[in-house]
Amino acid sequence: GKSTVKRDNLGSRKSYSASTQDAILDVNFGFIGYASAGSSDKAPYRPTVVVSARLLSADGKRVLFEDQIIYNSVFPHLRDSITINPDDRYRYPDFDDLEAAGATAIEGFAPAFTAVAEELARQLKR
Repeated sequence: GKSTVKRDNLGSRKSYSASTQDAILDVNFGFIGYASAGSSDKAPYRPTVVVSARLLSADGKRVLFEDQIIYNSVFPHLRDSITINPDDRYRYPDFDDLEAAGATAIEGFAPAFTAVAEELARQLKR
C-alpha cells in the first residue's frame, strides 16, 4: 500500500519517532543500477549505487551524522557526496555490451554494495 511516511528529496524521513535504542540509523538507496556518465566510449556503463544515511539521537530530534555515498558518481547534481570509484572489471562500453553480459553484470553489484557498506561503517566510526 501507499506509505504515509513523509520523506525529503534524498529519501530520508522528515520526522522520526523516539526509539528505545541508543540511536536511529536511516539508510536509503536512491539509485541502484548500471549508469553511464554520457554516450561516448569514455563513459561506459558501470554498477552505480547511491546511498543516503542519517544517524539520529534516540529521540529522533538531533542529527549525529548525515552523508551521501555514491559508487560510480555519474550524477552531476550530487556534488557534495563521498564518492567511490567503481571496480573496472564491470565496465561495459555500451548498452548492448551490458545486455550481452547477462548475469555477469549482476556480479558487479557485490563489490559496489561492499564498498558502500564499508565506507558507511568508516564514516559512522568517526
